[in-house]
Amino acid sequence: PKPAAGDDAAASAKASSATDESAGASTTDSAQQQQQQQKEEEDEEELVLLSDKRSRNVQIQMARFPVSPDDICHALTYMDVSVFTLDQLARLMDVFPSEEESELVRQHRQQAHRLGRVEQFFLKMSPDNMVPL
Repeated sequence: PKPAAGDDAAASAKASSATDESAGASTTDSAQQQQQQQKEEEDEEELVLLSDKRSRNVQIQMARFPVSPDDICHALTYMDVSVFTLDQLARLMDVFPSEEESELVRQHRQQAHRLGRVEQFFLKMSPDNMVPL
């Protein structure tokens, strides 16, 4: 038997309604995915604790050293004087973290992967990290 014309209209309306519901669910899923992605991005944003001026000055001084921040920390920890000239040591003293800065970065130790470059350097330069084991 052939479906009546009214049956076609009802089936079409039902299909349209299902499509609308599916689109609504997909819009909701899409919005939830965007919110989740935004939250993840916020969680991964760089955590900057120092003023822009202080951070910029430290970065400038660090760029003048021919070795990496890790090598600087290692040389200081083990008192390897062959790594630095006297002038470089004087410049390093200018960028050495203050007690307050050291404390600030230590408070964020669990988020070390999110810390900015200078904050990570300060964390490595913290007195409790400088003592060789």
